[in-house]
Amino acid sequence: MYKILLVDDEPIIILALRKMLRNFETVTVQAECANGSEALTYLNAHPDIDIVITDVDMPVMTGLELAEELKKQKKQQSLIFLSSYSNFSYARRAFQSGACDYILKTEMSETKFRVLLETVIQKRIQAGLQPSLNTENNKKWRQCFFQSLLKTNSGQIPGNIQELYDKSAFTISFPYYFMILRPGDIPQVYSRYKGRLQEFEANTESLLHQSVTAAGGICTAIAFDHYCVMLASELKLKDCFAAFYDTAWTYLDTGFEKKIGPKICSLQDFCNIYPKTASDFHAYSRSVVRARRYINENFRNTTLSLSDIADYSEVSKNHLSATFSKETGETVLDYIARVRIDAARKLLIGTDLLIFEIAEKTGYANTETFCRVFKKFTGKNPSRIRQ
Repeated sequence: MYKILLVDDEPIIILALRKMLRNFETVTVQAECANGSEALTYLNAHPDIDIVITDVDMPVMTGLELAEELKKQKKQQSLIFLSSYSNFSYARRAFQSGACDYILKTEMSETKFRVLLETVIQKRIQAGLQPSLNTENNKKWRQCFFQSLLKTNSGQIPGNIQELYDKSAFTISFPYYFMILRPGDIPQVYSRYKGRLQEFEANTESLLHQSVTAAGGICTAIAFDHYCVMLASELKLKDCFAAFYDTAWTYLDTGFEKKIGPKICSLQDFCNIYPKTASDFHAYSRSVVRARRYINENFRNTTLSLSDIADYSEVSKNHLSATFSKETGETVLDYIARVRIDAARKLLIGTDLLIFEIAEKTGYANTETFCRVFKKFTGKNPSRIRQ
């Protein structure tokens, strides 16, 4: 089984490639990255990747720059370039960088990719490069591990759990944190994808990979309504979810809810904590899902009101307030404030913007109110975050 890394900053292209490659018996898509820099980091940590399918033009580091760096490091991955440009200079530089082939995105098809991959594989065989071992498909072992774990309602850990964990080949060491994700509106997903739930599951996992891989973590699709992400940092988990949440609405037209577990220091910890965390995960009603979506998209608006949110959620203000509080454990206004403060914290850490500028960018009409709310949620003044 030949392992493939997909590299493209357009999620829709990644989804299309995954769908085409799903029917190929000799290859498996191992991960996805959004630019050449992320791909280089991943390849340095995973030298068992056999084939890289990469876009030419990407931010941070282009596919051509990635290829030149891999050539410099004498890596043995086979490269296939994708491009939106039928420009000879691009193609010439691609082949000079070590590309096996160059294909236009407008000409992508399953038939063309099958011929292309067969040619690349033959070249690898002739060069004496054997496919990487794929221990009976890590994904299947991981699904077996989680399914076995989730059956332990009594708290008794299955005797073969260590074996399943080892065969799953989780490329992350203790300690780490985990995050469970589920679609916000499961009945709607089931209705919309009836008969195609595996397609929804694969697309969701693909989008997750794009944010998780770059952060050094791993994700597993356990079922169409259950996904797990493992990362060394709780903050990175939240950042990954934020990136995934936006792309999920764009490409899957559905929202997701998360539940982050505590720090895990051993397999015993994981086995004890994960089933309980999963069983405590309650899906939200459609009105709450829509309300949270609207808030996340419009929190920067200083005039954001409960009426606007209720209208979008297609319920009355009173109904939304009661349902939101009952299902989430916090009021609509508290949720708005928390979303704004999370965004403000990222701007404080990642930019040189002044406090009043950050207040304006996160939906606060004046700095005094921003500072008061910020301290309420974090226990610190905004200026202290940068110290």
